[in-house]
Amino acid sequence: MIFCNSTCFSADMMQAIYEKTLACKKGTWFVTMSKRLPNAKELDPNGSNEGLHWEFILAIKLTMSWGKATVNL
Repeated sequence: MIFCNSTCFSADMMQAIYEKTLACKKGTWFVTMSKRLPNAKELDPNGSNEGLHWEFILAIKLTMSWGKATVNL
């Protein structure tokens, strides 16, 4: 499991992180705060998931010590 507190990260930084994650083993979980991992998509039920490295599962708002924040799986 990888946790990335990415609330203040730029789009370029998120893209660089995504590129590094392509070496992760299948079954790795990636959790981000506020921003989704680029190119993470919901699975297509019709099977068009070729080239998909990260499945977007859900985004939920949770209360943190500083207020509500979106957690992405």
